[in-house]
Amino acid sequence: MTLATKLAAHDMMTTAAPTRLTHTGRWAVCITLLAFLLRLTNLGGQSLWYDEVYHALLSRPPVPDLLQRVASDTNQPLSFLLLHLWGADTALEFYLRFPSVLAGTLAVPLLWATGRLLLPPAAALAGALALAVAPFPVFYGQELRMYGELLALLALAGFGFTLGWVRGERRGWVLFSAATAGALYTHTLGALPCLALAAWAVLDARGDWRRLRGVVAALGVAALAFVPWIAVTVVQLNTVLTTFWAPAPAFLAPLLSLYQVLMGPFGGPALFVLGLALVLASLGVTLPAMAAGRPHARALALLWVWAVLPVVGLFLVSQVRSVYLDRVVIGVSLPLCLLLGWVATELRPRLLGASLGVGLLAIAGWSLGNWYWSPAQGKPLYREAAQLVMLEAGLHEPVLHTSDGSLLLFLVYAPAHRNLLLAGDPEQDAATSRARSTQVVHPVRPVALEPAILGRTSFWLVVSLDHSVDYQRAVAADIDDRYRRVAEKTLGGLVVRRYAH
Repeated sequence: MTLATKLAAHDMMTTAAPTRLTHTGRWAVCITLLAFLLRLTNLGGQSLWYDEVYHALLSRPPVPDLLQRVASDTNQPLSFLLLHLWGADTALEFYLRFPSVLAGTLAVPLLWATGRLLLPPAAALAGALALAVAPFPVFYGQELRMYGELLALLALAGFGFTLGWVRGERRGWVLFSAATAGALYTHTLGALPCLALAAWAVLDARGDWRRLRGVVAALGVAALAFVPWIAVTVVQLNTVLTTFWAPAPAFLAPLLSLYQVLMGPFGGPALFVLGLALVLASLGVTLPAMAAGRPHARALALLWVWAVLPVVGLFLVSQVRSVYLDRVVIGVSLPLCLLLGWVATELRPRLLGASLGVGLLAIAGWSLGNWYWSPAQGKPLYREAAQLVMLEAGLHEPVLHTSDGSLLLFLVYAPAHRNLLLAGDPEQDAATSRARSTQVVHPVRPVALEPAILGRTSFWLVVSLDHSVDYQRAVAADIDDRYRRVAEKTLGGLVVRRYAH
């Protein structure tokens, strides 16, 4: 018996109980509001950083120029176009990040709706709660990047697939197709979870190829919708293969990713081992239930395929050229949260499932607190450094940067000052992926030190050890030897100095 047949009775029961639906629906609204509030918390409290300012600057030009610049880099255009429509010509962190809040919040009710088609109502609610509070999705629900939008699109794809495959509704395949196309236009590897769902359909069809017509048609339409950008993507992939910076993944990386896409790095070393053990134990206890054919066993199997295949696929791709970053497979958090929701509400004995759920909630809460308010977990203090320079530096004093990271941030936060990038960064010389991205958003001509300060009696130096650390330290030490330092301020990992010439 296929998953669709097994779940038909469950679906009929849940749709035939309007009072219960109203009750669970109210809880779903409360959980969605919680997700929204968690993503709003301290939204503008931290500075933008390199990835975010890159996203903002690339979203500012007119649409034809924007598309041309995106095509010349390694990203897809949808998120930049949406931010362009929203308005990117500002330095207000709250405003720039708010679209990510909306997208990240939207993923929560979509996941609940998916869970309602697969699992008991309590498990669906618990899964939505897990997504609402999981630190990694919360972080990217506050980040000025494409990952909040990607998570929402993948949640829509999951709902559409479940609607089409389980209930046989054509509108499900329309949603699945549209969301898959949107994911492709958001991130090059964004459709990996969609392909994992299609792989499940092949497994669950058990040779009944006629049942696959809906999923094949949906993927075909999504692929056709992506045709206008395919040639661009091929060129971008060549750039990635030659310049991308991600380190090669360790053999256990896929296993660790099952934890990272939920909790992220925010718990610190002390909680990492405990959190990893709890997550893996919670996921592991679903396996005996599947093997024993417990109720919802095949739904759990679907969730496992949806969770594992994208991570394994990314790992295999990274054996050719490493592109292994946990955020690329952020969509894996969706099925993982539903699995954890099932454990917390359906596992027997109930005390074990509830204890695992409470433990994970406690770790999530602690990690969120670290992310919101711990300086060690926060973003670099570029805004504060720029404010210091604006307050104390004269407009005649050049502001020199050893990193393109601080340069781009100062162009946004302190645009009235003469910000210059010092020549010699090995990444600029090697035209790495990062260096190319900087040139795409703001063509920079690095300058030698002497011409930069010619005719000036004083100048400022900003050192941001975000890359090429040895080079930056060497430049800072050389300037310290040659010129008189008259002021210094350390802000987190940033060093701001003033020199007399």
